[in-house]
Amino acid sequence: MSKQNVFSEDNKRVPSSNFFKFENVGDKVSGVLINKKRKEGSGAFPPQVIYTLRDEEGEEINVGISEKKTGIIEIMDEVSLGTIVGFKYSDQLKPSQPGYKGAKCIDVYVGEKQKLEKANDAPGFEGSSEKEDLPF
Repeated sequence: MSKQNVFSEDNKRVPSSNFFKFENVGDKVSGVLINKKRKEGSGAFPPQVIYTLRDEEGEEINVGISEKKTGIIEIMDEVSLGTIVGFKYSDQLKPSQPGYKGAKCIDVYVGEKQKLEKANDAPGFEGSSEKEDLPF
């Protein structure tokens, strides 16, 4: 067996993630809504809804919103696939308990519904060959 140090930084592999992270006030993401699905909670993470957006470059970006953010969930329940949407981290509230971070305020922007270029651009779109059973 080689005496190579497998734990060197050169050997480190990090899986890619297409989840958008709201890290700083002002962070924003937008695109055409192509999917929405519920994800069960796990450990310290509550259940959430994952909204998949396709940006102008054609990249798919997932935006996870906690089901505790009922205002956002209610707004997005009314948004149909194919609609341009945006999410913006607009403010952070003061924490209710010392040592914790305050809640992030996320604003939702809803634009126009887009026409599909191809019938299979996204599941559930009008004319799509793949219809998804969405509980929304």
